[in-house]
Amino acid sequence: METDLDSLNHFVHRWLDKAGDVSDSTDFPFVDRFVFTYISFNALYTAAANVLDGAATTISTWSFRNGGPPKRRFKKYPSEQKRATALVVDVIGRRRSAESLVTCKDAIEDLCDGFGIGRLYLHELENGEPDTAKDNELITLARSGDTESVLKIVYLLRCNLFHGAKALSGIQDVPLTAATTILRALIPSFLDGVECRLRSSEL
Repeated sequence: METDLDSLNHFVHRWLDKAGDVSDSTDFPFVDRFVFTYISFNALYTAAANVLDGAATTISTWSFRNGGPPKRRFKKYPSEQKRATALVVDVIGRRRSAESLVTCKDAIEDLCDGFGIGRLYLHELENGEPDTAKDNELITLARSGDTESVLKIVYLLRCNLFHGAKALSGIQDVPLTAATTILRALIPSFLDGVECRLRSSEL
């Protein structure tokens, strides 16, 4: 699947600019900043998956048969969570991704501290109660500097917000603001890596 580098670059920066332009006077500005930043991030890991997962196959769906775009089934990164976490680290590299987050230590702490407060949690048990053991395991890895674990928390936070699994409230201010800071720190290196892979695929 072809991706135009100029269009991708423009799209990514357009939404980052939108995130930067959000006024504090708006309702829940931390939500708008996170959503706009995540749109850029999503575009990047989608473009990267289309290039890196050579085993992907195009599948026919109801949408495709009715005029929509075809979907792809990826083998190396089969889930969106894998594309938003493991793929990102693969593209940037573990060392460089860790270096990109050096300035985000406070944000990572804020991201991790945001859970266990009120109704905010990452995993749940079969009975719908928070799975604090699983949350704590992931948070410990994130605090140790594991980029993939940090991104998994960001991704799960995104799922909670986008799919309405948790009620929107002011207590989400800290983790969403922290997640935005983390994504903005990683996106430049991720964009460089994606562009490099895309250029290589065209040779």
